[in-house]
Amino acid sequence: MNDTKDTVGTRGGIRGDILYSSFQDAMALQTHENKVSESWGLSVASARERLAEHATNEITNFQNSKGDLEYLACLINANAHGMGAQGIHNTDIAIGIFTFVSMLNHSCRPNCCFYSEGNVMHVRATEDITKNSELCFSYINLYEARGTRKE
Repeated sequence: MNDTKDTVGTRGGIRGDILYSSFQDAMALQTHENKVSESWGLSVASARERLAEHATNEITNFQNSKGDLEYLACLINANAHGMGAQGIHNTDIAIGIFTFVSMLNHSCRPNCCFYSEGNVMHVRATEDITKNSELCFSYINLYEARGTRKE
């Protein structure tokens, strides 16, 4: 643990060795909504309509904002990371938005990796990283065949 003062507030911050993000940080992530397929977009729109029907019956003052709900779906689709259970390998039991992990770029030659422990996502260096170097991890399985990775 470091000896720095905790600086966690409504906008996120640091507590001990853990960097926390806020809802505003997550909402500022890229969505890549211009890259989604038409069928995926139609599926999200259908889900939004079903949610709106249910929510307006259950919740007063529900705002059915097409843009907001579809934006959230794109944000989750582009930035969610799987979380595994202790002792169970290669099985995601939940997903989460880990804002600062989502800000790391892809590399086919990554210098770090991530793993979850409880509700915390850890980033660990896989090699010595020089000061001012970009931290990158692989968005894909590097053990797949080259043709599959290029898709």
